[in-house]
Formats: sequence, structure tokens, C-alpha cells
Amino acid sequence: MRRACWLGSSLLFLSVGCREPTAESTSPTSPKAEAENEAVETASAGLYPPTDRAWTIVDFEAMRDRLVAADKDAPQAMLRADGADAAVFGRLTDADAVSAAAKSTDDTERLLDLGQALGTIMQLYGARVARAEGFGPEYIATAAAFFHIAVIQHETLAERLGLTPTSLRANGVRLEGLQQSRYWLASTFAAALLSPLVSPDVVDADMALRRLLPVARDVTPMLLPEQRIALRAELERMSGADPNQRAAMAAALADDIPADPLVAGLLDEHRAYTRKQDEQVGAAMAAADTPIEVGPEGDAIRYAYPDRSFSAVYDTPPVALRQVSTAQDGVEITTKTLGRRDAVGFTQNITCLSRPSPLSPPKPEGGFDAAMLKAMGAASTKAIDISGKTAWEAEIARSTTRAIVRVVPVRHAGCLIVAEYPEVSATVLQPKARAFVDSVQLRFGD
Repeated sequence: MRRACWLGSSLLFLSVGCREPTAESTSPTSPKAEAENEAVETASAGLYPPTDRAWTIVDFEAMRDRLVAADKDAPQAMLRADGADAAVFGRLTDADAVSAAAKSTDDTERLLDLGQALGTIMQLYGARVARAEGFGPEYIATAAAFFHIAVIQHETLAERLGLTPTSLRANGVRLEGLQQSRYWLASTFAAALLSPLVSPDVVDADMALRRLLPVARDVTPMLLPEQRIALRAELERMSGADPNQRAAMAAALADDIPADPLVAGLLDEHRAYTRKQDEQVGAAMAAADTPIEVGPEGDAIRYAYPDRSFSAVYDTPPVALRQVSTAQDGVEITTKTLGRRDAVGFTQNITCLSRPSPLSPPKPEGGFDAAMLKAMGAASTKAIDISGKTAWEAEIARSTTRAIVRVVPVRHAGCLIVAEYPEVSATVLQPKARAFVDSVQLRFGD
């Protein structure tokens, strides 16, 4: 049986589509406020949160920031499950500690912030596992913590917003948010559970099964029936694992465990969304190509798209993709992409579209110009000159991210250059985003 794309998808942290904050009133002298103030002071001092008190959301965010900095500047300082700061790592990944932090707020925004912090931490360790650098126990432990908060987020949002299958069918935005979050929860859970098969030298099967078992019982109601079957089949491939551990996990993924009401009541919608995502992932994997290493520039390396039509400077190798589609006027469009996204969410992408003739009739907004940036949310744009051609650039601010975006008209279409980064890491990543955008070189055709 062909393995579904979601079984092998990249680690992406959960994105719940309806970020609707609720009011929270906290007295400046309340215990909750005092705990938050202490957490802020600890984070400002660059210290790990103490383990002799309950952690707040601020503490988990401080851990995220500390580990992001260590991952970039001092990898040897990454926390270990059995290292000198094992107690800190234990608190970071403790389900009860995560639950307590989640219960400490009535603000939906802050609850989602906690999930994003844990998702980023999981990605940091997952990226190291993917590069065979070790950190298997740490990846599985942080993944378990992330899955725990993801389930809490789902249940809390469903209750606070009064979500039902009927209400979701009447609200396309919320329905898509649920579909997206369920799909990526299933994908990232599968990636963690099956990591001993993908990275056997880094992730021990017995350890992974033992650590993921408690949270598997909570995640299973979010899985489609066919996804449960597929995961149980994959477990059979872990022939070296303890049979009792495999049997326990298979039982946690059993068909008779009731599905979440928002999964069971929207089964056809979830299946359709999953098929669509699988097709997109499959197309991207099939279209992947190898970029050309042009040569070093400073502390990084310039990489070019395989046909050398454009290039930029990256710290690590990007992925090159090529897709062909048909425009509304029947003309073939070629889309070429060179890009990467790291574990903390720093995205560096160049996407160039080309067609043999202009779109007929022309697009009302003019194509690759200032109107495109405004449609993306830019408050203002500026015209710049690139090799004698007029291009446009803007800095776009969203709720949790910032981006430098440039559009350049080329060959009846154009190129879109994006450097996006989390707002919390702006001090470090904004200069890198600017350097990336400025490093892009395009080879214009006649």
C-alpha cells in the first residue's frame, strides 16, 4: 500500500485558524501577575526559569527564545534530557507543567502563543534529528509536549467558540482552520511516531513508543480512520522494538476509540482537505531539484536555481522546485522556486513565474507591481531600480511575523522575493532578511 504523503511530511507547527482572544482581567498584585512579573525578570536576565515554582506562558516563551539563540550561536548549549540542566528540560516537556500554563490564562491569544513556543522548540530538535546530529530523546520529548498543548488548544477553542459541524460548515474560515490544524497535527504526530524508522541511529524505537504513548491516546480521536490503519501498519515495520510497546501503541490507535465530534461530523470535509494537501506535498516532492552551489560569499554560500536564472546567498542549501500549469487564457506558465525555511520559521524564498506571451486580457491590478504588495497587506511600497528595471518593495507586518517582500516584473510575469521571520526574533533576523533580499540576482531575458 502506498504511504500517504502526510506520513512523511515535514515538521510544521500547528496553526489554528481562528485566533480570537477573550478578555482576561488580572490584578497587578494577584498571584498570577506576580508569577508573570517574575518570569519576565528571569527571561530578561537570560536565565532558565526556576523549577521550584510553576511555569507561566512567559517562561515557555523564554525557553523558546533561549533555545533559538543556542541553536544559531552555540549548538553545544542546547538542552539535553540527561544533561546538567535535566531538571529544566524535564519541566519544559512535562505534560502537567504544560497543562498548568495553559490553564493559567483565559486569553485565547496567549494559549496559542504557548502552542507556538512549544512547536518551535520541537522543530529545533526535529531539525537536528533530520540532520543525524543526535537529540533523539529531546525531539520525542518536545514533540510529546507539543502534541499535548495542541489537543488542549483544540478542545479549548471548540468549547469557547461553541464549534459544531453545522456552525463550521457555515463559516468557511473556521472550517479551514480546523482542517489545517487537524491535518498538521496528524502529520507531525506521524513524523514523530515513525522517526525510529526514518532515523534509527538517532531515535530509539522503544523510547519513542514509551514517551509518545500517553499523548497518542489524546491524538487518536483527531486522526481519520485510514490514518489510524496506516500508522498501525507502519508499527509492524518496527521489528526491533519491544513487542509489548508496539502492542500498546497499536491499542492506542485502535479503530474503536471514538473520533472527536468535529472530526466524525466533518469526515468528508477532512478527507477532501487531506487529499488536496497530499497532492500538493506529492507534487512538491516530485518537482524537487538540486540547486547549484555557485560559491562562498562571506560566511555563507550563493546558490542558483538549476538553470542559473536566479540566485541568492543562503546559510544552508535551499530547495529548488519547478512546476508547470496552465493560465486562464490557456497559456503554459512555468513556476520556479528556490527557498528554505528553518526551524524557527525564518523563510527565504524566490519564486519566478514565466510565460511566452502576456496575459490576455491583462490583469486589472497590473501583475508584478506595487498592487501585488498591497494585496499582500503592505501599508506602503517603494519603487527601486534593479538592473535598469523598476521593481517594488515593502515591509509587511502581520500578527506574529514580519517580512521584507520584493516584486520584480520579468518576461510577461515576474519574481516574488520573500524573507519572512517571527516578530519575536526580529532583532536577530531582520538584518538577515534584508541581506538575503539584497543578495538576490536575477538574469533577465530579452
